[in-house]
Amino acid sequence: MKQSDDLGKFDALIGASASSSDIATVPATQATAGDGTASIALGFPPETFIARAAGGVPPRGQDMNGFLNRLSRAVQVLQAGYLGPYDATFAAAIGGYPQGAIVSGTVAGTFWVSTADANTTVPGATGAAWQSLFANYTATSDADLRYVRASGAGDLQGGHDIYFGYNGSRVVSVVDSTEFGNVAFSNQFQSASSKVYYAASTAQRSITLEHNAPVPGTYIVQAGVNVGAPPGDTQPYMAALEVFYNGASSPIDSDSTPLSMSHALTISAVAGENTISCVYQPASTSGTWYPIGLSLSYLFVPS
Repeated sequence: MKQSDDLGKFDALIGASASSSDIATVPATQATAGDGTASIALGFPPETFIARAAGGVPPRGQDMNGFLNRLSRAVQVLQAGYLGPYDATFAAAIGGYPQGAIVSGTVAGTFWVSTADANTTVPGATGAAWQSLFANYTATSDADLRYVRASGAGDLQGGHDIYFGYNGSRVVSVVDSTEFGNVAFSNQFQSASSKVYYAASTAQRSITLEHNAPVPGTYIVQAGVNVGAPPGDTQPYMAALEVFYNGASSPIDSDSTPLSMSHALTISAVAGENTISCVYQPASTSGTWYPIGLSLSYLFVPS
């Protein structure tokens, strides 16, 4: 069969223009036994198969028109692509829907598939033997955001940042500024080490990281410093480790100790270019060279 074949669609029902006297509504059962009228239960009854001379009754044209009209109406519904809703009366009459049967849901565009034979349970009810027709499918809009696209992350791919999260309704791995989830991140790490001669009053070291935040959010910052000392010696004199955000005149976090220091803090971020810096500054001088290791990292969480 080809699409171009005549599929015999019923754009009009058989008997649609017949007069009411020439077409019958065929009943479920024969109202008067032996009168020759057709019914769904008997079709054309036994007396229509007996010769008139022997007391038989001829079949009626009205009944034939009624049968054909009813059948063409059922076929037309199927040809129109209609899938009706669950019908409890119909289900009871046929002994339940078969496995694989499809009925429409109460909300347009939803459909249910029977997962059992002789199924008289109600779709959507607890424990019902029905499942959504789309239970194992992913909508195009979800699939486009649930999986990383081969074309990349669009505006967000600069700098090789990676964004991943849950936006309240679905998991997203590639998102734009209009669809940022509440669990998404861009992680950058940078570290440096150097030796400082403490006889110099400007013996400080710093690290600065830059990030273009697509939306407002929070930076979870980890900053640390470790100052080495020769064997048998002690850590150098008192020093300060400070964390700055966007070049503020005063640090948002600081500490002073002769030991190694580590800071963990959160910073509210604005959308756009942001800088985070950690600065190590000795508070006293020494005539000895000491190695200094600084580290700074952050986790960006959009709001």
